[in-house]
Amino acid sequence: MPRVFKSKGRYFFVFLLIFMSKRVVKIIATFIVIAVFFVFSALGYLHFVKGPALTVTQPFVRIISSSTSKIQSFFSSLLLIKRQLNERTKLEKELSRLKVESTKLLIFQEENEVLRELLSLRKSLNFVTAPAQVVSREPAGVRSAVVINKGENSGVSPGNAVIDEQGNLLGIVGDVFKNTAFVILITDGTAKIDVEIASQDTLGVLSGSHGLSLNLELVSQGAKVTKGDKVITSGLTGEVPYGLLAGFIEEQQTEGLNLFQKISVLPSGDIKNFRFVLVITDF
Repeated sequence: MPRVFKSKGRYFFVFLLIFMSKRVVKIIATFIVIAVFFVFSALGYLHFVKGPALTVTQPFVRIISSSTSKIQSFFSSLLLIKRQLNERTKLEKELSRLKVESTKLLIFQEENEVLRELLSLRKSLNFVTAPAQVVSREPAGVRSAVVINKGENSGVSPGNAVIDEQGNLLGIVGDVFKNTAFVILITDGTAKIDVEIASQDTLGVLSGSHGLSLNLELVSQGAKVTKGDKVITSGLTGEVPYGLLAGFIEEQQTEGLNLFQKISVLPSGDIKNFRFVLVITDF
């Protein structure tokens, strides 16, 4: 290595040592001054500089104190908001629970009322009946039918009439199993029930229409039919007793070329919403 580079390296090292020595000396001197300040302050020799020192540092202390206070206030507000949100969440959950409980209680009260009416009707009838509950319904558009939780073991058989708590005809029993049975509703397209118009003693056949409505068929053009007339079971089939209310005359159309009138009937019972029924097993 050339001698020139060696000498430059030596000078740089010496300069670095001098620079580092000056930094070390400054650091040591600073610590010594601080130490002396604390010692003199503890001995009471620096009381004459406390006032000026406080005067000089007071603005900085105020700024720091104000900033600290604002930070504390900010975090306190955050904690308060969090507690309020937690309380709100708890209250909302409790409100939802109370709403559910209220709905359940309302349903229970309504069902209890229906059961009382069903029991009262059962006592007043001269028929043998089996109380039953709907356990499932056929999907809309497929078939107007329900499944009840009574079957052969309760004396239920095909063709039995099914009525609600008001005595309205809802349907006719179809397939029967040991503990369940299908009930074909009177609005089903396959339902055919012998009926009569109560005020006129006019016979006809009540048939369902796609699960939506009822039609009264085979009523002659000469028969007098009035809107609102009651349509009741005629009892001619031997499986359904006489006098069960099925519906009311809603609309009629007479056409000269047809042998029979076209009559629509409004069901007397709530065909879509019922849970408890009576099955007339004998009469």
